[in-house]
Amino acid sequence: MKPFHEDICNALEEVMIGKTKNLIITMPPRTGKSALVSQIFPARAMGINPRMQFMLASYSPDLAKEFSNKAKKYVTSERHTAIFGEMKLSQAQAQEWENTMG
Repeated sequence: MKPFHEDICNALEEVMIGKTKNLIITMPPRTGKSALVSQIFPARAMGINPRMQFMLASYSPDLAKEFSNKAKKYVTSERHTAIFGEMKLSQAQAQEWENTMG
């Protein structure tokens, strides 16, 4: 992990606790921001607070779907379940799914 990844994680933590209401992260491609922001962060935040909701948007519907699928994989992974407990998801589609625990 690079120092800027820690900065991103700290900024996302502030979003999760409500200290920051709006956050824009601009970085060059291939730096890991999409994985952190669009995939790992929603899975972690939903594990901590099952009532949290996220909307993912992208310039490409296919890319948004891919990120959603990866976030869903994190949420349903053995590692995530071991840390946060099992989450029950209401939809099998990548485009729209939710945690029914919240």
